Amino acid sequence: MTYQDSGYTDETYINYSLEVPITVIENGRPVITATDKMLKKGQKFNPKLDLNALDKENGDLTSSVQILENDVDCEQEGSYHVTYSVTDSDSNTMTKTIMVTVTSNEAPEITGEAITSVNPNSTFDVMSSIKATEKEDGDMTSSITVGSNDVNTGTSGVYTITYKVVDSDGNEGVFLRKKFSN
Repeated sequence: MTYQDSGYTDETYINYSLEVPITVIENGRPVITATDKMLKKGQKFNPKLDLNALDKENGDLTSSVQILENDVDCEQEGSYHVTYSVTDSDSNTMTKTIMVTVTSNEAPEITGEAITSVNPNSTFDVMSSIKATEKEDGDMTSSITVGSNDVNTGTSGVYTITYKVVDSDGNEGVFLRKKFSN
C-alpha cells in the first residue's frame, strides 16, 4: 500500500508529489485455549481451569476472559456448554465454546444365577452365567474377582460364593451366589 500526496507547492511554485510506502500489519484476534471436559456426576467443575487466552499484541489475556454461558449441572448426566469471550485492546473479540459431558458415577453391576445347584462330584464353573457391566466402562466380566468360593461338590451343602468388581472410578460391585450341592 502507498500513500500519495500531490498537493504540495514550494515557494517557487514548483508542484511536488510525495509517495510513501505503508506497511499494514494485521492485528489478529486473541486466541482462547480451552478443551472439552468429561466429569463424573457430583464432581466439582471450575470453568476457568486449564483456560488460556493470548493475544499477539497484548500478551496473556486469561484474566480478562468472560464466561458468557455456563449451563453445566454436575448433578445431572448430560452434555453442557461453556462459552468464553475475550477482547483485546484493539476491540478484537474471540469467543470459544466447549462441551462438558457429565457421566454417571454408578457402581458396576454383577448379574447371574443367584441360586444354583450342582450334582454331587460334578464339575463346577464358578464363572458360569456371571457377568459384570458398568455404564462408562462397559463389559467388566473379565475384571471380576472371586472373593470366596468354598464349594465342594463332593459334600452336600449350601455354599456361598462372593464376586467383586471395581470400575475405573473405584466403585465396587458385589454379588453373592448360593450353590447347593445335593
